[in-house]
Amino acid sequence: MQEDLVKLKGVQDPLPFIKSRWLLVYCFITAFAVLAICSKSSFLYPMNDWVDANCYFTVGKGMMQGQVVYRDLFEQKGVLLYFLHGLCWLVSNTTFIGVYFLEVIAGTAYLYYAAKIAGLFFDKKYAYILIPILAALVYSSTFFAHGDSAEELCLPLMAAGLYFLLRHFKCRDDLGPKILMLCGVLAGCVLWIKFTMLGFWLAWMIAIFFSFIFQKKFRQAFLYCLYFLAGMVISTVPWFVYFAANGALYDWLHTYFYLNVIAYAKMNSFAGMVKNVWGIVYAYVLEAKPLLISIVFTLVGFIGTRKMIRGVWAKVSLVLLPVLLGFGIYCGGRSYVYYFLILYGLLMLPGLIAVMRFAVWLIQKIRSAINPKRKISAGISRAVFAVCTVIVLTLSCAYAYRYYQYRDFMDVEKTELAQYRFAEIMSADENPTLLNYGFLDGGFYTVAGILPTTKYFCKLNMAVAEIKETQNEIIKNKEVQFVVLRYGGKTTDYGKDVPYLLDNYGFIEAVEQVFEHHTFKYCLFEVKPG
Repeated sequence: MQEDLVKLKGVQDPLPFIKSRWLLVYCFITAFAVLAICSKSSFLYPMNDWVDANCYFTVGKGMMQGQVVYRDLFEQKGVLLYFLHGLCWLVSNTTFIGVYFLEVIAGTAYLYYAAKIAGLFFDKKYAYILIPILAALVYSSTFFAHGDSAEELCLPLMAAGLYFLLRHFKCRDDLGPKILMLCGVLAGCVLWIKFTMLGFWLAWMIAIFFSFIFQKKFRQAFLYCLYFLAGMVISTVPWFVYFAANGALYDWLHTYFYLNVIAYAKMNSFAGMVKNVWGIVYAYVLEAKPLLISIVFTLVGFIGTRKMIRGVWAKVSLVLLPVLLGFGIYCGGRSYVYYFLILYGLLMLPGLIAVMRFAVWLIQKIRSAINPKRKISAGISRAVFAVCTVIVLTLSCAYAYRYYQYRDFMDVEKTELAQYRFAEIMSADENPTLLNYGFLDGGFYTVAGILPTTKYFCKLNMAVAEIKETQNEIIKNKEVQFVVLRYGGKTTDYGKDVPYLLDNYGFIEAVEQVFEHHTFKYCLFEVKPG
């Protein structure tokens, strides 16, 4: 097949080489359009009501106003994730429009490196067809959830790493110190966003290291490891300086590493971990039919033949990357649907490339058989290709709209949402204070533009007794003016389950609202005078 593609190049494909800048612009347009439909952060939605995204935004907001994450605001993800959301807060302090543009930038980078990977296996112009298909499949999937996950922001970092790895094996490209350090920096960024995804980079470095070891290039193998680690150090130094300058090194390392392992992860034997990881990944793969098909084509096109990529370690890396990535994500025993996005986004890519490569070869064969001597003018070819590109992009957006699970939220008015109704009530006070009690950040701090006054500003999915104890003390001492609660089911006994609440606070309003296909009631209480 490769020989046929080489023969036909320039004969059946009169289109000139498409500059990378136009490819980048096209990736931006695609990411902008598809994410406008599939991310609740976009301007098409009243707000992003996902609790995780609001936690990131609240902590980022605090960082931009002098609070130190982990010391002054308790959360469990990486500091880089909060810093990025702090920058988004500078764009818009009560909406997620800044986060939407962050997602578009991340999406553009992910699609761009996906196109560069595709360019290793067929003419780069056909990536214009692949890009919107990939975007629609990934961002409208169940695993994308609401938008603005740590996994979504790490996708471009790992796509870049995958590109350099495949280029190394495909083109016999010597990565060199600069690329190794760059990839180390990318791995460091993943470390300080969500360290459970570092399995990808461990597999990446194992593949590089042992490929040189088997070539008996021992010095190069060890030097490349050092270059990679140097890059990780570069991305770590700024945060070490930040926490050291604020006297919060212990808070940083204790919370991010120790508590995430001890209080969040569920301990198990190694055999139990393997069984748990396999069960979760197997179930998700069976659930996601496009992914199942993609894996089959990956196994046939990349692993099963020598036509697309050669070399033992090249093929081993394509297996090792998702295996170690999946193990790192799920070995802790917890599983939320959005965790799988990073695996889905990476595993979809080689299968789509294998399908597209075969389609390109087949189309060229058919064209050659129908008119073996007749050449199509460059102008006509450009026009036809442009029309096809627009059609594919349009159909991909339509697919995304059809299959995105939360698209109904577009039709909800802001005035119907508890976050906006409560914000209007609280805005009557000049400097309102708020406590999001007993559940993850529901977006009330965000919409009202309120900065938390307590370290434990919401409940987390972590067994830390101080969270509930501290929140109860705040209510007991009337340290905040407003308290927001959330109830499921048909409960009407608002506040009776919260110590000291009804003694110190009066009920104002309850709003029924749907979140993740479940109906909740959000209740606002205000401190009693005196």
